[in-house]
Amino acid sequence: MDLKGRLVFIAGGGYFGSIAVKSLKEVKARVVVADVNENCRAGKYVDKAISTPTLVSPSDGEAYLVVYDCVNYLIEMFRGGVMPDIIVPAVPGNFIGRFFKSYLESKGFNVNPDFSSISMVLRSNVLSNVILDVNTESCVVVVSYMLKGFKCRTPCIQPETCPVTGRTKKIPMYLLLEQAIDNISYPKIFQSHLINPNIGGIRGEFISAFLDEAISSYRPKIAVGAACKCHGIVNFFKISRQTNNNFK
Repeated sequence: MDLKGRLVFIAGGGYFGSIAVKSLKEVKARVVVADVNENCRAGKYVDKAISTPTLVSPSDGEAYLVVYDCVNYLIEMFRGGVMPDIIVPAVPGNFIGRFFKSYLESKGFNVNPDFSSISMVLRSNVLSNVILDVNTESCVVVVSYMLKGFKCRTPCIQPETCPVTGRTKKIPMYLLLEQAIDNISYPKIFQSHLINPNIGGIRGEFISAFLDEAISSYRPKIAVGAACKCHGIVNFFKISRQTNNNFK
């Protein structure tokens, strides 16, 4: 993808966020990175830092740091009609799951962990050989073809055979996760595409369409996550309407 002039939102300005800022500026993308820490690593490479959640519009090859919670700032962008072409999750955990939960709650929904759905998926054993971590309290599953105790070699173009472990990936992780959550009433795994060998991103238009459909269709059980060919993470939620809203 030619990223010149494309608006890219980076969630988090730490190690990976700073790498993303540098490489995206080189290809003349318009970059917005959000982080609560004004002294984050990415701050060294931006053209301007803004301390209020104002909607910004950098020029080609410019990067702005917004000192604000990355989930809440992306919600402000969507509310303001500013949809990033690419969203780069560069914070620990399932950024897409956190964003989805907060966005729906702002629209008058209750969004809570779905213990029955995560239990069903774990019992199916589809993910048994790739699970790295399970948080049963928040209903999050982390999966990877990388083995525990090993680290990915970077940069990496995600070849079929892992250069670290020699493990062959018979199926990309995003497809394996899709298979695992297929029985949930509304399953969605966003594929993270390599922008360069160090950075993965998700198309903003896909996230926007998913949000619109989730609100209009109102399905009570939703599994939402993101994955590349090698790694993935998914949240399991149950959805209900708040009694004091105007939804029908």
